[in-house]
Parts: sequence; C-alpha cells; structure tokens
Amino acid sequence: MPLTPRVTPAKQPLRIALSERLAHNPLQAFTLLRAGWQHAHALMTQEQMLAPQIEPDDLRQAEVQTDQLFALLDFVRQCTKSIDRTFFFRRSSSGAFSLKPLGRSLQHVLPAVSALSRPDRRDLAFAPSIETACRAFTHVGLHQLWIDWSQDLQSSAAPLVTLLENFGDHIRDHQRSTSAGRAQALHDEIHRTRFQNTKRYFAKLARAYPTGYLARVELELASGGAADHQTRFLHLHRSSRDLIRRLKLVYGEAMVGDARLIDRASGNGYQAHVALVFDGPSHKELRDIEQALPGLWREVVPNGRLRDANTMPNFQYRGTGAEYRDYESLSSQLGKAAVYMARTGEMFRVHLDGAHTDLVLAEVSDIDPKCKN
Repeated sequence: MPLTPRVTPAKQPLRIALSERLAHNPLQAFTLLRAGWQHAHALMTQEQMLAPQIEPDDLRQAEVQTDQLFALLDFVRQCTKSIDRTFFFRRSSSGAFSLKPLGRSLQHVLPAVSALSRPDRRDLAFAPSIETACRAFTHVGLHQLWIDWSQDLQSSAAPLVTLLENFGDHIRDHQRSTSAGRAQALHDEIHRTRFQNTKRYFAKLARAYPTGYLARVELELASGGAADHQTRFLHLHRSSRDLIRRLKLVYGEAMVGDARLIDRASGNGYQAHVALVFDGPSHKELRDIEQALPGLWREVVPNGRLRDANTMPNFQYRGTGAEYRDYESLSSQLGKAAVYMARTGEMFRVHLDGAHTDLVLAEVSDIDPKCKN
C-alpha cells in the first residue's frame, strides 16, 4: 500500500496546485516523430482549434504522481539521516532478505525515480533532492536493469540488494556534502524570489483593478515533426509572446496584465499557460474576447490549439472553476495563479541551457513586477 507523504498544512496549496499542473501527465516520455509524412498527418488530424479538455481521471492520476514526488523528498531525507550500515534490507541467519522500514519507502518511490531518470527529461529541472535520487539511480546502474520496479522487493536476489544499498549510500554521501547544501540554498533562494515577484505583480494588479477579470488559457501546438526540445520550446515561447502583443494591440487599455508559464504538455511538446487580466469591458464583451482567443491564436500559428482553463470545474489553481468563480475575488484568483505558475517550480520546471526563462511577467503591462512599491 502506498505510503502517505508528510505534507505540512503550509505545503497543501503547493500539493493541490502541483496535482493540477501534473494533470494530463506532462512528465511522460518525450517522443519525436521522425518522418515528414507523419508530421503532415499530425497537422491534418489535429486541425481543431480547441485543445482536449482535462478529465477528472487525469486529475486523480496526477494526485498519485504528486504524492510520489513528495514521498521521494521524504525518502531522500530519511536516507540522509540514516546511520545504519544497510538502508533497506536485513539478512536473516538463513541468508534470506527482508525489507526494513526504509525499504518499504524505497518500494514506493522506485517507479517514480525510474521514470524521472529517463534521458528524455533533460529539459526539466527538479528539486535538488529529486535530482540527487535520479543521479544515484543512474550512477549505480539501476537504469540499465529491465525490472518492473512496482514489483515486491521482499524476495530480491543478493546482486539487486547490493545495487539498491549502493543507491542509498550514494544519496547519503551526496546529500551530506557541502556542494549539496549550497545547491539547496541556491535553489531555495531562486524560487523564493520567483514566487515573491509573481505574488507582488499579481497583488499590484488586484489593487489597481479590483473589479478586473482574469482569463486563464493554455496554448498548444499540434504535435508532430522531429524538432528537438530546444526548438519546440523556443517556438512556443516566441509564438505565445506574439499572441500577447497582438492581444494588446487589439484590446488596448482593456488588457491590463499578463503572465505566462512555458510548461511541458502531454505528448511531445510544450504549452504556454497564460493569465490575462482585463478591466473595463462588459460581461458580453468579455465573453466575446474569450470566444475570439482560439482564432487569434490560430492566426499566430496555423497549428495552434487553445484550452480555456477556467472551464475545468474542479480546478482552483490552474484555473478558477465554475464552483468558485462567482465567489472569489480577483485578488484570491491571482494569488492562486501565483502558486500554480511560480511556486510549483520549486518541485519541477522546464529549464534549457541558453534558452529563455519559462516564466514571463508583464509582457505588455505597465506595472513593474520587480518594484516593491
């Protein structure tokens, strides 16, 4: 039975937002189509302007993935604190192995570590503890074994037991090093600043336009082709920027704020999660704006698709569902948007060397997100 990770009340908003972000499985294997005819076929079969909606089952599966990530953080902490010679197994006088308490934790997190250690996730940066576990998994050679890591480890053979104990040793040795402490401190500072800047910007928008309207959309490109991570990321980064600038030209002063997060999409591409704040238009005009967005995105990129995040009724942080929208202030909606777009990055985010940042604030806004006033 899966172990329940220890999540403090202060971390619950992060846990919920991360679950919503992981819906549609953005951490799945990143595969590329290789033939030109396959790319053409993908464009023909995905001509619709609206991206597929996210179903309740997607969210339930994402909640399991989220708990695995938190359990992995717990697991690394336990390995680091351990003073035992062996971490996971005890051996009886007859030579048989049995699982220790930390071994049961290992049993729970191994499928996640195996999945996150794939070479195709090089465009993702995880929390330092998760990175440590992935490096240790590869360092000791566990990634080379054809094993179903969800199977019971209770009856493991001696060679596998040795590899797994070496896995624990590598985690402990690295986490106790000075370099690991520096990496964690740097990570914490980067993401604390990122979250604070995002909250500050959104708070200023809420104060300046308390009756404003928050639209949340996700921009995707129909999958296909053989382009690599960096090419796909940069193409979506530029295209989503072009859309926001186009919207500012079309709607002028009615569009008062914007932010976008370039994130993994399900399949073999990326998506841009975009928050747009409007002030002034009537309810009918706002509906007209929302209905125009898919067509405007398609004008920027011929294979573009758009998802209205506010139409997903169960979401609180990825969008403001119908269950909450009529009762929630703009300030509250933007506060949750900040958790989704910035705070979840402390667990994982898209990061490519030499590429643009994944989070962009105030592309066209007059409000400076870095100003403390």
